[in-house]
Amino acid sequence: MADDQAEIREILEQVLREEGCEVYTARNGHEAVAVASLVAPDLVLLDISMPGPSGWETLPLLQQKAPGAGVVIMTGCDVEAAAARAGALGLGFLAKPFDLEEIRRLAGNGTEESA
Repeated sequence: MADDQAEIREILEQVLREEGCEVYTARNGHEAVAVASLVAPDLVLLDISMPGPSGWETLPLLQQKAPGAGVVIMTGCDVEAAAARAGALGLGFLAKPFDLEEIRRLAGNGTEESA
């Protein structure tokens, strides 16, 4: 999972671990690509508003490094446009603030790792 906000990373990590997932976190797009290169995640939760490369800029690099990973875009800004773009790309979408039950459902879809 990649998000520049420590609180978001901590909450998501806790919920996903409680659901039995192996979780890897990143503070920015560069770290997300590096982690994905090492662990071949099943699922990536990707914030689009991060310093450095945005989530949108990071996305193609993640898809190269972890081509089998599902990607869920996360944002609290311009939610409708981001959801439409994610949908057009065949990606999942979570609006911030998100419902923790929605995170649990994501985890229950058989994922064992996330970056």
